[in-house]
Amino acid sequence: MKKYILGLGFLAFMASCGSDTSSNTQDEVVEEQVETLAYDIDFQWTAFKTAERVGVNGTFDKIEVLQYKQEGVNATEKISDSKIQIEGGSVNTDDPARDHTLKTFFFDHLSGPIIANFGTLADGIAPVTLEMNDYKVEKQFEYDAAENEITIKGSIDIIQDFHGQNAFDTLHEQCYDLHEGVTGTDVEIKVTVRF
Repeated sequence: MKKYILGLGFLAFMASCGSDTSSNTQDEVVEEQVETLAYDIDFQWTAFKTAERVGVNGTFDKIEVLQYKQEGVNATEKISDSKIQIEGGSVNTDDPARDHTLKTFFFDHLSGPIIANFGTLADGIAPVTLEMNDYKVEKQFEYDAAENEITIKGSIDIIQDFHGQNAFDTLHEQCYDLHEGVTGTDVEIKVTVRF
């Protein structure tokens, strides 16, 4: 789990432009506002290998929430209309050799970052527009929410959704023996955000 804090660069800049006599008060206000924007995000993906569909779990070290509704009264409202960006090359499976393989033989063959735009969450459905490899797809994920925590789950298909045939083929060929000739194209996703 990683702790991310949205920057308040503009407010910090404005505070630094004040006179010396009021800077202490302004600094205290900025610190309080930064603290209220803290959140934890736990992003997990599961891919599958072999005919038995053995799961391989991982996350990413570089995940950035670009926007969310700070004024939302609960987790569902805060995540509605939010936007997340992920750097695929920051893949982390707790196995450095596997991470290098995934980066070199998969993510290096895809274009751009991974971006998720969430729509308005309601009735257990989280509409999300995902962008990867210069393709966009609209999905309906499921979610469970408490007042200050939300978990969103869904699945994608690397080839059908994002035209990632080249990246898939490169990884499949590299891992053919380890995967016993079978590499899944589907990936399950689970994101938990705590505010």
